[in-house]
Amino acid sequence: MAPLIRSLLVLSGLLVSAGWNGVAAQGTPAAGQGLHSLFVAAGKLYFGTAIETNNFNDSAYLTIANNKNEFGMYVPENSQKWEAIQPQPADFEFANPDAVAARAKANGQMFRCHTLTWHSQLPTFGKLFSVTKTQIKTGC
Repeated sequence: MAPLIRSLLVLSGLLVSAGWNGVAAQGTPAAGQGLHSLFVAAGKLYFGTAIETNNFNDSAYLTIANNKNEFGMYVPENSQKWEAIQPQPADFEFANPDAVAARAKANGQMFRCHTLTWHSQLPTFGKLFSVTKTQIKTGC
């Protein structure tokens, strides 16, 4: 990991644990000083955060998450994993990841999908069968 990225990740952890939200003492955003802005200035594409709809009613949380200087990209925490989007073979649930995507779009932030399969968040029916590489590639 590059020293700049490692330093910024450590700094972000310290700032979050200290309750820093990128807002200056006068109540105005500290323009260009957020983690996303610093990453972009360093030549990276984005610095993002995982977010989920259960946090949408937390105004303190959203003040930080919606700050484009801090986070230029959203990814759903868990609502886009297989267990959440297809709990049963014929049942698809996209409301929560769609809400995260809509918030990202409204804020002018990027959106990246989460991993579809994860070892501990498979639907019950997904644990009962095995899939071959050919089936995955062909969708059969």
